[in-house]
Amino acid sequence: MQSPPRFPSSTSTSQLDESRLAKGQCCYVLMIPELRGQRCGCVGFVHNKSLPGATCHCGHLPCFHTSSADASSFIEDRSEVDIIMQRIRRLSESLDRNSHGRSPRVISRIDELEATVEKNKEDVSAEVRGSYRNASAAWRLVSQLQQTVKRLEETVQLHDEQMTKTGMQVDDLINRQLQLSDRGVMMEEKIEKLERIGPLLSPLQRRDPKRYGAPFEPMPTPIANKHHQHSTANHRSLTS
Repeated sequence: MQSPPRFPSSTSTSQLDESRLAKGQCCYVLMIPELRGQRCGCVGFVHNKSLPGATCHCGHLPCFHTSSADASSFIEDRSEVDIIMQRIRRLSESLDRNSHGRSPRVISRIDELEATVEKNKEDVSAEVRGSYRNASAAWRLVSQLQQTVKRLEETVQLHDEQMTKTGMQVDDLINRQLQLSDRGVMMEEKIEKLERIGPLLSPLQRRDPKRYGAPFEPMPTPIANKHHQHSTANHRSLTS
């Protein structure tokens, strides 16, 4: 196993031979949690003479750099970096110049937008409150309608119960009327039967009614009662 190259100590910095140092890009694996697993972005070793020893400007030793580097690519990369830095400076300067002229307009525009947003908020709040009031009134109306429907249902139920009771009473009256009609027919039959057996009384009852009882007088029928009343009225008119 080849041992890593040894470099001069800090005491002999002035006598350091830079030709023996690495020239290529840095291969150090970063240990920062956000960049863990990535390599250092240094593309070429540049000796930092402000620090003792042989240390690159990226902060890593030459042992983490490749031994050789393509000088042309390194120079091109540095030139591209310089060009990008110049463009960034120009853009920042132009933004600074434009920001000074646009600041009042931007501020006024922001104020107008804030006023518009506040007005829209107030309009929306008023619409929401109006909708809430309308919804509350509608719910109150629905509650009143429900109570009215409930009362109507109770009234209809009471009417149904009363009609049922009235129907039962009518049925009872019809049954009683039928019973009275049956009894009237039976009474008429009995009267007819008694009228038929009236002439069959014994001669003794006819001769001495005090001893053997008064002879049977047939029960007056409605027609007989009518004739009797008529004859009585005629007799009274004649005697007077």
